Order: sequence, then structure tokens, then C-alpha cells
Amino acid sequence: MTTYPNNRYDLLRKELHEFIERLPDYEVYASHRYVNFLIDFGSDSDDVIVESPPFLDEPLTDDDREAFAEAYEDFKAGRVVSQAEMERLVFGEGK
Repeated sequence: MTTYPNNRYDLLRKELHEFIERLPDYEVYASHRYVNFLIDFGSDSDDVIVESPPFLDEPLTDDDREAFAEAYEDFKAGRVVSQAEMERLVFGEGK
């Protein structure tokens, strides 16, 4: 008996399963990490990055959490500079 997907997301999930089955062995680990990233960071929670950091050697302190929250607020408010601008500011014009 053939079953038919109910919506386009079901079709996409089915296609993803097929892609995964066709992955070469050397790409399985990277794909696994990326899918986990999508699941963990695809939530709507603003705290997910601060609360779920990967591979830390020591637990986050309250100061760490405060610094991350402040940086994230700066990012959301657009108070950011490009890598090139940061290097110019730190190293000067003639880097």
C-alpha cells in the first residue's frame, strides 16, 4: 500500500530521509552536526544560544550570561560592525 504525504513539509521530510540515505560516509558526521544545529537553533527562544553552548570546558557564570545577553541585544539592535571595519578600528588604516 502506498501512502501519500499530507502536505509539502511531509514531502520535504521524505526527500531529506532519502538524501541522508545517499550521503557518503565521510559526510555523515558533518550532516548530523548541521541537522542538530538546525533543530537547536531553529527555535524562537532568544536564550537558546546562551543556554546551549557547544563543547564548553567549564560552566557559564552569571557574568558570562550577562555578557552574552548584552552582546545579543547589541546584535538585535544593529549595533555591529563588519570584520573589515573591526580590523580597521583595531589595527588602523595601514594594517
